[in-house]
Amino acid sequence: MNYRFDQPELLLLLLLALPIGWLGWKHLATVEPIRRWLAVGLRVGVLVLLVLMLAGLRAERRHTDLTVIVVVDQSPSISIFGQPPEVAATDGSVPVSTTRPSMLQAIGDFLVAASEDKEPDDRFGVVTYDNRPTVRTRPGNEVRLDASTDTQVREGTDTAKAIEWAMAAKSDANTALRLVLVTDGNDTAGDVLTAARNAAAAGVVIDVLPIDYRVGDEVMVEGVYTPVEAREGQTVAVRVVLRGTAPTRGQLQLKHDDRVLDLNGAAEGKGLPVVPSEWTDSNSLVEVEGGGEDGVSVLVASEAASESGRYVLVKQIDVPIAVAGANRFEAFFEPVSLPTPGGLNTQALSVG
Repeated sequence: MNYRFDQPELLLLLLLALPIGWLGWKHLATVEPIRRWLAVGLRVGVLVLLVLMLAGLRAERRHTDLTVIVVVDQSPSISIFGQPPEVAATDGSVPVSTTRPSMLQAIGDFLVAASEDKEPDDRFGVVTYDNRPTVRTRPGNEVRLDASTDTQVREGTDTAKAIEWAMAAKSDANTALRLVLVTDGNDTAGDVLTAARNAAAAGVVIDVLPIDYRVGDEVMVEGVYTPVEAREGQTVAVRVVLRGTAPTRGQLQLKHDDRVLDLNGAAEGKGLPVVPSEWTDSNSLVEVEGGGEDGVSVLVASEAASESGRYVLVKQIDVPIAVAGANRFEAFFEPVSLPTPGGLNTQALSVG
């Protein structure tokens, strides 16, 4: 245990113990020796305590044991677009195989390799997260990230909350805490910078293992637009606006109150086919105010290129309204190169 002073220069005040002791000894000459020594000792002791308090005496006990908690992003952006590292031989010379491991396996291999110099009393834990965190492995002595950690994920990413959970998961107060954050940085909720600053203020170091993207033809449903109101039995125009990084072939699906509409007629499948020639470069479009007859503007199809992509496609689908009340439309796009929907958006319509 080490002792430190915040203001060591104040220790010079201890020199006052000499005149205090001498004056006390001189003026208590008529007192019995035991009482004389006791009185002088108490005065000097009080002075020493006051000086130590003013100088900011503190004791430090250093621990070399470490708790490492790996915070693994398992949101859909990782599972769909994440690019795991190449599998190489242990000597780093020749790849073991031409296939890539799964994302979780690649992360586990990295952690095992990075923990070769782990001390016997160091601890290891795992927290996975998407839109909410889950403590998968409590801190223990074994470095392990097995396949059972790879569970069904939910939409969304909240790294800030995952960092807070990882800090709370530390079970041994006698060890230092270090976090390893595995993420693509594509958050949809929370303030990760504030969470990182709070961790730094608590003395917690955060190492980041970034995940590269493997994005080719990315498409998102930018909007689903309907009239605000319609009559029962009326046919309304539902506009779906897609935006992509490149002209992409796929299918546009439309749901009406959780029922998938058949947009393909007598052909196989219910999706409306989309071919690359239908896409338009948004840089060549001119913004038009109030383009919709129902008051719904098609401005989203005319905006300049955004982070989501420079190519846009607008599809108008006529849908008969048979039931009065609120009607809900959902649209999603399925590129032929991806097994999962490329985007999703919704719109509600009130029918009177």
